[in-house]
Amino acid sequence: MKAVRVLLALVFIFALIGFSTTPSRAQSFTSYVSGVTMQNLSASDTSVQADYYNAAGAIVFTSTDTIAGYGVKDYATIPTDTGFKGSLVISSGAPVGAVSTLRGDSKGRDAYIGFSSGGTPVLLPVIMKNWGSSQWSTWFTVQNIGTADANIVVKYAACPGTVTFNGLKPNASTSFNQKTEACLTAAKTLTSASVTSTQPIVVEVVQESTVVNSLLASPGFSGGDPAPVVPLLNVNNPNTSGWRTAISVFNTGTLDTNVTLTYVNAADGATCTETSVVTHGNAKVFAGNNLISGPPAGVTSNCTPGKKIIGSAYVTGNSQNQLLVATVNQDRGSLASAYGALAPSSATPKVVFPQIQDRNGSASQWASSFMVMNVSDHAVFVQCKFANSAYTPTSGSLASYKSWENLQRGNIAVSYVGSGQCTAYTTSAYSVIDTNAKIVAVVNIRGTGTGLFDLMMSYDGINVTP
Repeated sequence: MKAVRVLLALVFIFALIGFSTTPSRAQSFTSYVSGVTMQNLSASDTSVQADYYNAAGAIVFTSTDTIAGYGVKDYATIPTDTGFKGSLVISSGAPVGAVSTLRGDSKGRDAYIGFSSGGTPVLLPVIMKNWGSSQWSTWFTVQNIGTADANIVVKYAACPGTVTFNGLKPNASTSFNQKTEACLTAAKTLTSASVTSTQPIVVEVVQESTVVNSLLASPGFSGGDPAPVVPLLNVNNPNTSGWRTAISVFNTGTLDTNVTLTYVNAADGATCTETSVVTHGNAKVFAGNNLISGPPAGVTSNCTPGKKIIGSAYVTGNSQNQLLVATVNQDRGSLASAYGALAPSSATPKVVFPQIQDRNGSASQWASSFMVMNVSDHAVFVQCKFANSAYTPTSGSLASYKSWENLQRGNIAVSYVGSGQCTAYTTSAYSVIDTNAKIVAVVNIRGTGTGLFDLMMSYDGINVTP
């Protein structure tokens, strides 16, 4: 489903970065700031080079650094004082991972992992125009990661025509704004889209509401899986006015299919299911309000409406065995973030986290947490470590398709900013790596305080081979 976001030696990672303070047609907020955190995934020091490309495909800024073995380099803001909108290519002499943060007016915030490969078509399960009472709209950025100019075609499920952009230079990016898209004629639209190109591309989608001052970022998908997994499901927590998780499942195939999602509570392993038809070339929303107030007509569920579930979700039914992808939104009031569901085939015995925090920042006290999901066919034992910290939490026996949560707040150190990693072992001795294990993870980064709007960000953990 999702491209493996790990760099091999001398292979580029592609991250969609940056907005200047100059207004553009792809913005709801008046100004944007991006940051990038890079993690060296090897034991040896490595050099990295970051090249910033403008819309014309020209490098306008280059920075070079050395990152210590398993260390982190943090660009809190893009290192240019002239304003920038474009894309970033990072090259390195050893495997590295990268997380980018995006802030709109210092109100809406989210994070996402950079790409190491792309493809075509790229599928976008969640596209909106003035949707709901909070008037949610999306824009997305397409980056050409090929070696020649790319011609881009966007097809929205909600309108018959297409939108094109020709001549996108290698490594350059361009944005498409659904709020002003003439093809989307309805006043309020919730739909999906596909993006095709004559060159391989990567796409990042941003959902925004200036009514509640929230921003969510999630990847486009260049491939699918018959049974994607969702490591983090958080609904009715602490009650029906609390956290909500909506899973938009997109059917990439040519046949309509009956999809069943199974929801697993991490605390006790209790499960319930939800089934619905997902038509080909379209998306259907699972969980979300269905688990709060009950399923609508056409949806079959044995879940108790309003019951709290903190855990995981995975596909246990797909009648036509179609390839699926999914965007996962989580929100609570102005707090909101998004991530992409994962393919079990991308799982490995080890997952790493380039950005981990504990009570960082005097005002917002940012701290991270993560959910590690076991997608193996057997129980595993997970142990996690953090850079420059003696904190070493363990999961105990983690059953198949169950998640384990770890909170970093109050467990590492005040003002901590670093990295982490979790590895699956064969027993509770945590001495022998389980080479047959498959784990995946999602990281939440949460701030505190009032009047600071969207203090919530999420990103996928990066799977590596131990």
